[in-house]
Amino acid sequence: QAHLLRHNEEFLIETIDSLYFGMVNKGKELKDTDNAIEQAIVNQCRKGEFFNVADCKAELERLQNGVEYNEIELYSMLIRFLLCGFIVPVTEKKEITTFQEGMSTVPKEMANYVQTVVDRGGDKFINISDLYNDSITGFNSGHVLMMKELETPKTLEELYILADEKLKVNETESSGKVVEIAGRTVVDGVLDDLGRLGFLCNK
Repeated sequence: QAHLLRHNEEFLIETIDSLYFGMVNKGKELKDTDNAIEQAIVNQCRKGEFFNVADCKAELERLQNGVEYNEIELYSMLIRFLLCGFIVPVTEKKEITTFQEGMSTVPKEMANYVQTVVDRGGDKFINISDLYNDSITGFNSGHVLMMKELETPKTLEELYILADEKLKVNETESSGKVVEIAGRTVVDGVLDDLGRLGFLCNK
């Protein structure tokens, strides 16, 4: 039984080593921490790019100035980030397209497809996938609005104004009270999602 446990642990480590990770919502603010291992992962998330275990180790060595650390704690922290929904795993490093004002567009066919799934009940029959054929969850009317508007290039300010006019966004305060906030507050996060998932074109 002990042998099997070690085997499973080795398999888990090898699996995690083979994966890349990306932050789920780059619009969410991650706080600094005194835990160097956690801080190394936070720093990787803040870069807005996909990263792997080797990247975390390099960042941790930089933070620790070469001081030794427990590698198992690093793997445990990555698993914690996964379970908490802060990061998602992928099997290959993906290209990330950054939104460019007056240049970025979303193909009309993609926008219509996502609109069908999200706003027109299509989720009962089909789902959304990125360009690598990985399933996507969490898309909402904010994503649809930005995709439809970006069938033609827009400036960031134009998108902010459109979101304020057309999106109703609620936020729950720490007291439990639900308040309405400006639609523009979700725009940056949505654009990050579209770029990370391969929907933006900068041509």
